[in-house]
Amino acid sequence: LYKEGINVPSVVNHLKCGSVSALVTRGIEGARPLWELDETSRVKIMLNMVLLLLQRCFYHQDLHIGNIMMDAKGDAYLVDVYNVSRLKKVKEKHALGMLSQVLMAHDSQDDELTDYLGGLPFIKDTEAVIKRARTLAEANRKSWVRGNVRRSLRRGSFSDKIGTSDYNAFVKRGVRIDLDNTIASHWENISRGVNILKLQDKTQLSKVDSYCVKTYARPKFSSGPYAIRAWKGLLTLYFNDIPVPDPVAVVVFRDKSSMLITRYLDFMTLDKVFYHDYKDMDYEEKVKLLDDVGRLVGLMHSKGIYHADLKACNFLFDKDKGLFLVDTDRVVQSGSISMRRRLKNLIQLNTSIPLSVSRAARMRFIKAYSGLVHEDHRELFRKIWLLSKHREIIYTTAQGDRMETWD
Repeated sequence: LYKEGINVPSVVNHLKCGSVSALVTRGIEGARPLWELDETSRVKIMLNMVLLLLQRCFYHQDLHIGNIMMDAKGDAYLVDVYNVSRLKKVKEKHALGMLSQVLMAHDSQDDELTDYLGGLPFIKDTEAVIKRARTLAEANRKSWVRGNVRRSLRRGSFSDKIGTSDYNAFVKRGVRIDLDNTIASHWENISRGVNILKLQDKTQLSKVDSYCVKTYARPKFSSGPYAIRAWKGLLTLYFNDIPVPDPVAVVVFRDKSSMLITRYLDFMTLDKVFYHDYKDMDYEEKVKLLDDVGRLVGLMHSKGIYHADLKACNFLFDKDKGLFLVDTDRVVQSGSISMRRRLKNLIQLNTSIPLSVSRAARMRFIKAYSGLVHEDHRELFRKIWLLSKHREIIYTTAQGDRMETWD
């Protein structure tokens, strides 16, 4: 790489003793990680690196953002070359593989990608390569998410494991939490009836300091702990860049009852926003809210993510920070979502916001959603309306639950 003019740290020495070895290189002056730059700059630098490697007949099997550092002058250096191989002949499949690695983490417009691929004469149909790269990137990202979720349930880079005589827990690394005190404080909240967020037979939710603590009853014989399922759903959204409360810990007690702990967000649920605040918003605020809800649901569905209880009460909203999804017990990601499931989600939302929200506003939401899933928004709205009109509208307010029927 160095001899071919690609920026890498210069080699000082290589040491070997038996089966153990070490590589010594010079440090990069003023080094800073690529992820500190804005996304537009990150994508540009990674695409330039892909182009340079292919032009010099190299292929990198693991070209992610952590493998590139910037020096004091702003030049990019490739710092992890273990998975770089020399090619006798560069083929379209090599461009496809490296491009998909960039698109897995960062999106880019087709015209920008076309400009970069134009520097590779062996690519004949850039449009087809970009389409295939996006498909491959989507599949690889889903696999990456599944792996991260799976690894979160063992000691590693994401989680630390804590085991006591009463429970086993996985805590997100970097979070300082007194688990014993948090658990005890939650049960004290429940017994005293204070700081209660939700209270049901199977689940209890309370606020402890800056945390939201949710406990689950023992599962049925054939099921695993419910908090583990919720943790997996939470992290599936988290690793797909869907806004959720920050994960903190998952706890499984000896009797298989369990607990999920996240950061507490003091935000209003979306149904309450529509009931109490929506009528006082100006036009631009209303449009932004409707568009944001539609795009968020569309983004989930485009990524193959299904939330089995996608009602307005499971969205939190803040004017400055936007929307967050909660109640992740039944979140799954698959290759694609059937139209039946997509309609179910959209009907759940349509029948969990106040009747006072106009049909035009609901159409605005569907239009924003359709833009991400490439559907005809008018036909989709017609289906949702026909399937919703015989159902009751149920939502929560500051005064309690309300039920309405369509006019």
